[in-house]
Amino acid sequence: MLVNPSYKITVRDPNYRTTYNNRQDIVILNTTVKESHLMDVAILSGHKLLHSTLTEKVQKHTELKEELIRIRLLKTAHIVPPVLSATGIIPNELNEI
Repeated sequence: MLVNPSYKITVRDPNYRTTYNNRQDIVILNTTVKESHLMDVAILSGHKLLHSTLTEKVQKHTELKEELIRIRLLKTAHIVPPVLSATGIIPNELNEI
């Protein structure tokens, strides 16, 4: 965990998970603006599952995002699912985030 007056960065914090598989890799909490970013990184071996994995990760962490907003009294929380292929393919949706 890294902490300074404006940001708190946590890597695999066990306090914000409901099940073993439903946990984020990185949480970046901006304490001055009251917003957070949940990051769940996935590296796949093929490019066929990129889009389905991206939507699955967003759906999986939506409940977690709402819980984090409620507990930490945040204004906003964003889910950032970096999904990459082992061959270097990046989905177009990742540019919009």
